[in-house]
Amino acid sequence: MTGDYFSVDALSATAIKAGRKSMKHMHHVRTTPSESSEALRWGTLAHAAILEPDYPFQVCPESHVMADKKGNEKEVKTTKRHAFWHSFVERHGERFAVMPDEMAKLKEMTNAVYSDPWACDIVRNIEATEIPVYWEDDEIGPCKCKLDAYSRTHGVLEVKTAKDVNERKFATQSEYLGYPLQFAWYYHGARQVPEFTNKRFHVITIEKSRPWDVVCYEVEPQVLAEAYQEALEIGRRYRKAQQFGSFSGMATGVMLYRRPDWATTNNESWEIGK
Repeated sequence: MTGDYFSVDALSATAIKAGRKSMKHMHHVRTTPSESSEALRWGTLAHAAILEPDYPFQVCPESHVMADKKGNEKEVKTTKRHAFWHSFVERHGERFAVMPDEMAKLKEMTNAVYSDPWACDIVRNIEATEIPVYWEDDEIGPCKCKLDAYSRTHGVLEVKTAKDVNERKFATQSEYLGYPLQFAWYYHGARQVPEFTNKRFHVITIEKSRPWDVVCYEVEPQVLAEAYQEALEIGRRYRKAQQFGSFSGMATGVMLYRRPDWATTNNESWEIGK
C-alpha cells in the first residue's frame, strides 16, 4: 500500500487506545485531524535524536535583529514568541526546527541512551526506523501502524519518554495511557513483515528531564497476546458501530456519582441536614 500514512483509512493504535474510552472517542480520533502540540512535537524530536543519529535538525539562531516601534534595530534573544522563530519553523518544518536549548537537551538525552549499555546495544543494531506497516484482518478489516524502529538483535523497538521510568510507576503510567494495546498492535503489525524475523519487543524509556535516566524493558509475548485480544475486541465493537452508524459514548444511562475511596474521611454514613 502506498500513499501518505495518515491518509490511509485503516484502524491504528491511536484509534484503538481511544476506543478504550468509548466508540465516540474512537470515531472522533479516526475522523478528525490531530492537532499539533508542544508535547507531540517534543516526542517526535526526541525519537529522531535517539533513533536517527544523522537526523537533519535545524537550530534556530540564539539571537536576531528586530526593529522596535520607532524603526530602530537592535539584537534580541530569540524566543518562541518572536515572528523570527515562526518564520524559521515555516522554512525548515516543525519536525526539524529546534531552539538552541532544545538541541542541547536532545544531545543530553541521546548521550544518556548511548551511555546505557543495554540501550546502546539496542540502538546500535537498528536496521530501520519510522516503518509503516499495513495489513488486512479477517474480522476488523484494514489496519496499520508505524513502528519506531526494528533492531536485528532485539526485534521491534519503541521509545517512550516518561516522568518516571521506575518499573512500577512506568507500568502504572503505561496502563493509564494504553501502552500495552499500542505495543501489542505494533507487535502484530511487525509480524506481517516477513523480513522481521526477530519476534521480540523492547521499550527504551527515558526520563523527560535531567538526569535523563534510562531503563530498557522487554515485553513478554503473553502480555502482547492478551493485549492484542483486547485491541481486537475494541476493533470489533467499532466496526459494528460503523455498520449501524451509531457511536456511543462512555455512559449507558444515568450514572451514580461516587466519591473516590481516598477522598472519604471515614466510613460513617452522613445524612443531608445533619
